[in-house]
Amino acid sequence: SPELAMKRMLSAGGTAIYQVTRSFRQGEAGPLHNPEFTILEWYKTGDDMRAGMQLLSDFASTLLDTDAADTMEYEAAFNEHASINPRSASLDELRTRAADAGYESATDASRDDCLEFIFSEFVSPQLGASRPVIVYHFPASQAALAKLSADRPQCAERFELFYRGIELANGYHELTDSKEWQQRAIIANRERARRNREVIPEASAFISAMEHGLPASSGTAVG
Repeated sequence: SPELAMKRMLSAGGTAIYQVTRSFRQGEAGPLHNPEFTILEWYKTGDDMRAGMQLLSDFASTLLDTDAADTMEYEAAFNEHASINPRSASLDELRTRAADAGYESATDASRDDCLEFIFSEFVSPQLGASRPVIVYHFPASQAALAKLSADRPQCAERFELFYRGIELANGYHELTDSKEWQQRAIIANRERARRNREVIPEASAFISAMEHGLPASSGTAVG
């Protein structure tokens, strides 16, 4: 992915940058995922989550020749299309819901495993039937490289674009705190080790760039 290299460019003074290139994902293949694919990625300094969502909406409506994108909070999308609350439901309730939908590993699945499966089975296929939809405020546990909301710390300032049931883009109000990222990497690596997956480097040129000073920005990747 071009993400970490482009963020190093932001740290070096870039203000509004984009790239169209090839991206690779190990172990991801299926009807909607290829191990190698074309990606468009952009970053704009000074933008928060709302500004990032607006730019993505403008891009999508122009490219797809539709009205502006609708917006929907993650929790509301779950309640409407999966009939379960992703924040208040217990792990046992989520595992049961996922198992009923055919998740073979639901018995030992983590909370996020269940949420991702339920979202893909019940929520995502219903989004964007007539015009794009941007879902935002994902759970803090799924923040990746997004900031947590100052007003709602249980939510990440992460957003995704859906059209006709398919996720087309993923965006963040970018995390700029290197210490917080390193703590997230430790937690993520515990989970990756549990799944026998390759761990994330906890020291890198990207971390050095964050320590040097990554400016406030929003970024989006379109696959």
